[in-house]
Amino acid sequence: MERKIAFFDVDKTLIHSDSMFDFLLFTFKTRPMSSIPTFFSISKSIVKYILGGRKDIRILKEGIFYMTQFMKEEELMKFTKDVLVEKKMFRHSLEEIEKRKCEGFMIVLVSASPEIYLEHLHGSLEVDKIIGTRIDDKGKIVGENCKHIEKIKRIEEWLEEKSIKIDYENSYAYSDSFSADKPMLELVKHRYLINSSRVRDGYNNLKWSR
Repeated sequence: MERKIAFFDVDKTLIHSDSMFDFLLFTFKTRPMSSIPTFFSISKSIVKYILGGRKDIRILKEGIFYMTQFMKEEELMKFTKDVLVEKKMFRHSLEEIEKRKCEGFMIVLVSASPEIYLEHLHGSLEVDKIIGTRIDDKGKIVGENCKHIEKIKRIEEWLEEKSIKIDYENSYAYSDSFSADKPMLELVKHRYLINSSRVRDGYNNLKWSR
């Protein structure tokens, strides 16, 4: 079945910040004692990342995600609603999701940030699917970091599972980064770069504000 789909990146696209660092600050504020082992985990990750030639970003991410093992489900829900939706979301991104949904699009969020808290966006936004980096109960990344080509693999897995084909001519994709999300953006005809100074053939630039 062919469907109109609107794909959205999350960090710097739906929200005006990096949700991983928002999550880190949130955990430091809400769980100060549990933040101590996280601080050491991040410090160790930074050293390993630098010594490794800054090639494997997942080392840094796992240092931040270490804190997730101490968080309760209600705390993750609170972070997603009170921080990401209420404080960090672009007003224009909310309007665009609502507009596309009313036009009959399937709304799919695809992000390198972890599903463990992004999944709670279902409670605030009318989206059909959220695809993010998978992590285990210790904060370790399961499989690949969900970025660049990995986003395509995950999208294709979901499409095959649901027996859906992308209506290329009538579908849309949004991201703040051409270099990071070019593969995802080119799944559709209508491609938008959010708050980007770069101009690319075949792409439209949009300015979104809070």
